[in-house]
Amino acid sequence: MDDFLLITLSITAFLSVYWILVGQWKHNKMMKQSRIKAVLFDLDGVIIDSLGAWMKTFNHAREYYKLPKIEKKEFMDSVWGSSIGVSVKNYFKGKTVEEIKKQYYSNMGKFNSHTKLNPNVKETLKKLKNKNLKLGLVTNNLKIPALKTLRHHKIKELFDVVVGGDDVERGKPAPDSLLEACKRLSIQPEEAVFVGDTKSDSGAAKNACMFFIGYNVDGNLKISDFKDLLDLV
Repeated sequence: MDDFLLITLSITAFLSVYWILVGQWKHNKMMKQSRIKAVLFDLDGVIIDSLGAWMKTFNHAREYYKLPKIEKKEFMDSVWGSSIGVSVKNYFKGKTVEEIKKQYYSNMGKFNSHTKLNPNVKETLKKLKNKNLKLGLVTNNLKIPALKTLRHHKIKELFDVVVGGDDVERGKPAPDSLLEACKRLSIQPEEAVFVGDTKSDSGAAKNACMFFIGYNVDGNLKISDFKDLLDLV
C-alpha cells in the first residue's frame, strides 16, 4: 500500500508540473504569435463577489411568483453562471424571459450592497489600462444590472466594452458574447485573452479559439491572485 501511495503521489506531482509547463508554453507561444490587445473578463466571481446578491435577486423573483426559495447549494450547482434563458426554463416554468428580466432589472439594484470587489481588482485594471490594453466585460448577466453593479463599485469607466447575456443570442459557453466583444473592440479573438472562473467561461473561450486564464479554476493558465495578470499580459 505504501509503494502504491508513493507511485500515485509521484504521478500526481509529475502531471501537475507537466500541466504548468504546458500552460506556460502556450502562454509564451501566444505572446510571440500575436500582440495581445485586450483582456476580457467575466463579472461574477472574477471582478466581483456577487453570489449573495444574485441569490437574493433570484429568490426574490421566485417569491414574487409564489415559488419556494432554493438553497445555496442548488443555486450554485444549477443557476450560478448559467444564462437567463436556462434559469427561466428550469425555475420559472410558464414565464417568459422578458418577465424574469423585468424582475431582475427592478430588484438587482436593491442588493448591490451585498456585492464586493474581489481583492486587487481595481488597481490591476488601472495598471492594465496603463499598458494600453483594451478591457472588456463579458457576462451571462443582463446588461443593465451588470452596468449598475460596475457603477456601484466605481469601475464602469475602466471598461471599453460591456457585453451582457441579452446582447447576444446564446450565452456562454457559446462563443457569441466573446466574439461580440472582439467585434466591438475591432480586434481578432486571438488578440484577446479571457479571464473567467467557471466551466462555462472555459468552454466559451475554447469555442471562440481564445486563450483562457482561469481565476481559481483550471485554464490554459491559472491564477489565484488578480494582480498576477500583470505578469501574464
